[in-house]
Amino acid sequence: MVDPKLKNNLGRYTYQVGLAALALGVMLGVEEMVSGAAITSGILVAVIGFTAFTLFIMPHSNTALSRNVVGGHPIVVLLGVVAAAISGTETGHRLLDKFQLIIVIEAAVVVGTSMFLMAATNTEHPAAAGTALAVVTREFTMALAIFFLASVVGMVLLHRLLRRRLLNLY
Repeated sequence: MVDPKLKNNLGRYTYQVGLAALALGVMLGVEEMVSGAAITSGILVAVIGFTAFTLFIMPHSNTALSRNVVGGHPIVVLLGVVAAAISGTETGHRLLDKFQLIIVIEAAVVVGTSMFLMAATNTEHPAAAGTALAVVTREFTMALAIFFLASVVGMVLLHRLLRRRLLNLY
């Protein structure tokens, strides 16, 4: 049940998990100070947590490459914002009021399209598919989008700065 590498690398595990927790805590704390409330979407907390996990527990994996993290999230934020804007029109609101299934279809299309675009641009980052879901299904302001993307970039910069000192813990 316990990873056999843990015994010889307890300090490394503690260090890298601590970095992930610190980066995530700082990001969420700053967001709370800026907006006056916790992150507005539980999905975004999960997404940013998964991104932190990838960067600091799997630092040398393909999904932790800066290109993938910094490329994947903006692609899906843009796609999600476009979809939310379309459904945010007067016609979109009327349709959503009449047919709740439309939001489910919209979410599935946006997540599927985001996966296609990440694969097509070689910026695959699994957590970013969750970002697309958050943007479509929750109120997502431009200020939150900017803050979210800045947080991703901040974590990537920390990851790049410390990457040589990080080991894959899987």
